[in-house]
Amino acid sequence: MSDAIEIRPLAPGDAEQLTDCFESCYGSSYVVESFYDPAAIRSRIADGRVQSVVATTTTGEIVGHMALMRPHPEARTVELGNTIVDPRYRGHGLAARLGAALVEACHAGGYVGFHHYPTTAHAIMQNLAVKAGGIETGVMLAYIPEGTDYRDLGGASARGRLAVVVVYQPLAPAPARVVFLPPRFETMSRAIYTRAGLERVAAAPAEPLASRATRLSSSLDARRRLLRIHVESVGADVSDRVDEVMRGHPADVVHVDLPLSDCCASYGVEKLRERAFFFCALLPEFATSDVLRLQRLAAVPPELPDLVYADAREILRAALADRASG
Repeated sequence: MSDAIEIRPLAPGDAEQLTDCFESCYGSSYVVESFYDPAAIRSRIADGRVQSVVATTTTGEIVGHMALMRPHPEARTVELGNTIVDPRYRGHGLAARLGAALVEACHAGGYVGFHHYPTTAHAIMQNLAVKAGGIETGVMLAYIPEGTDYRDLGGASARGRLAVVVVYQPLAPAPARVVFLPPRFETMSRAIYTRAGLERVAAAPAEPLASRATRLSSSLDARRRLLRIHVESVGADVSDRVDEVMRGHPADVVHVDLPLSDCCASYGVEKLRERAFFFCALLPEFATSDVLRLQRLAAVPPELPDLVYADAREILRAALADRASG
């Protein structure tokens, strides 16, 4: 069956068919609402926000999709995600073929790697990611909202919010960098860097001057009830600024990204731990340099996610132990 499937770039004329495919895979429960809006899809193709590949049958029906997204204008990596395969065509390697097509696009774009986020709803995507050479660098808890319907894969709706594993896939040698690793996460971070083959030199962290103000930006994913805060530079007021953003945008999950090129990143970690943030993931080359992501949850899930591999289990164990230490 898979031999008859063509993998090709998404075109503006595919918008309606792509919406149909998302409905076949998730009903109306998929968290990225724009994939249910053909006009929005066409707009995102036109301005480059969506760079996707699709799997099509001999009759032209779209039965699979995967997208490439750039997290930051200066990032040396991209994100791969929004992967779907029609239930009728699962088990035939289409996800792997879609991924291979986007890997070619990453090579053509000169990126050193990509990040993707296999769900813990089932083992399929975790297995594909690691067997392809991916390095597990974190676990985003409660990332997928309750009610997401994994058609024919054991509905997630009955299990509440679900986690995803953060995976970094190296593609080419990354530049050597100096990073300011927070001491409480240094052992974990060094182990991740070693597995990923990244050359990093840890420098001594510092505290910001009282006059140094935090610079940050934020965005709210209303359907996912996820607030994302990207810190460009850590100042003495970092916890106050994050508090201000959270008051204006109530969410079930908050992510704060701290640049490890900032000598004050460790200060930011310690101040945000006072606000119940804890380790989420290490993201190599995600912005101007590497990024440390912290997470804060309205409620910690009563059950730990189903993690296939030991690296992800150890990262989550260490993160939750650090959180519990106060």
